[in-house]
Amino acid sequence: MELSGTRGRWSRSFWLNLEESKIWRRYNYWKLGHW
Repeated sequence: MELSGTRGRWSRSFWLNLEESKIWRRYNYWKLGHW
């Protein structure tokens, strides 16, 4: 049970980081396009 809980926490943070990086990339593209 502990393993699945850790895996759930890891995947949650993984997806959060993925979303953050997507937003960051989009922001950087916008910044470069409007520089």
